[in-house]
Amino acid sequence: FATKAYTSGDEIVSESPITVLTSNGKSKKSDEALEKVLLSLDKDLHATFRSMVTVGECWIEDPKKQKTEILDLYYPTEDELSSVQKVAKEAVQYLKQQHEIGDWETIEKVMLIWACNAFQGGRIYLQICRVNHDCDPNCVISQADGEDQQRLVAAVDIAVGDEFTISYLGSMLYAGTEARKERLRQTKFFDCENDRRGEDIAARIPCPISHPRQDQAIDEDAQYDDEQTVTYVTTLQNF
Repeated sequence: FATKAYTSGDEIVSESPITVLTSNGKSKKSDEALEKVLLSLDKDLHATFRSMVTVGECWIEDPKKQKTEILDLYYPTEDELSSVQKVAKEAVQYLKQQHEIGDWETIEKVMLIWACNAFQGGRIYLQICRVNHDCDPNCVISQADGEDQQRLVAAVDIAVGDEFTISYLGSMLYAGTEARKERLRQTKFFDCENDRRGEDIAARIPCPISHPRQDQAIDEDAQYDDEQTVTYVTTLQNF
């Protein structure tokens, strides 16, 4: 929550990842035990399972990545029925066959924390990863000077006491309510209760017909305050 007022464009925090849980470039695992687990899971969870196996192996094999501070980040508990919990348990059972030693309770927790908090490339930030989602966010994430460093920037004026929020949806932020909720269930494993009534953030997108940029539409990069040059995609049909 804001302890002081911010105006649009102000930097709130700039942060480097505390750890990066990702593969080391080796080829994807494929063995009989792994394929057996995949057959027991819905196809849309296969990528999550493979990634969780990678995350678990990173934690087991590289002590430099074992940053216990991340264990305070959000993860779904047993009281929150979620498909991601089943996947994490399956990933732990698979890794037990590959590794004789491991703090399996912690490894399962790390997998869940990764699933709900990690940025692209498996990067986990202690402060930025605590910022909640909102379908009408008041902040954006942009890349700072360092390759992995990220900035939390005010997208609108923020008053003292306001909660900082970002979108977890990428370009899907501008989709309809049900599409947004389904994407969050699939990728972040929670139900969003924001139906975005009243002023809709999608209304801020210039109309490709009446706007001077006639016949062009905003590329998804334009939604982020990342100081990139905005590019345009081809004409939208039946807009």
